Amino acid sequence: MTNDIIKKTLLVILFLLPFIILPIGFFPNSYNAPKLLILFNCGLLLLFCFFYKYKELKFDKYDILLLIFLFIIGLSTIFSINIKESILGVHNRYEGLLTFICYFLIYYFAKYYFNFNKKIINIGLVFLTLINLIAILQYYNVPLIHELSFSKY
Repeated sequence: MTNDIIKKTLLVILFLLPFIILPIGFFPNSYNAPKLLILFNCGLLLLFCFFYKYKELKFDKYDILLLIFLFIIGLSTIFSINIKESILGVHNRYEGLLTFICYFLIYYFAKYYFNFNKKIINIGLVFLTLINLIAILQYYNVPLIHELSFSKY
């Protein structure tokens, strides 16, 4: 059951997260805020799975180095002048402690619980092609993205 949750969460991160490019909803000026909501929700699911499977967890030397890195980031957050900014990150950037914890959980579960097969690679190639087409359109200022954004706010 938890392996299914892990795999589906990683698939959402892999295929859905890159397509959240428009400032929508409550965050009209922020490019990263909608991505952040998806990332934190997926990170929360992975955190529950991490604690649920704590007896099965195994760590190699790279995982231990990353845990040491997270510990150092945690220490710098505790001793920070602006703790809120250290936890969440700077406005419109959002790369604080919570984001690094989510990145570690994604890395860990992708390493030990996610298997790439031919179907996932083919679907990934389709999604990458779509993302590349959007990037080319943005480069040539095709108004697909720019007209839909709420830049006047």
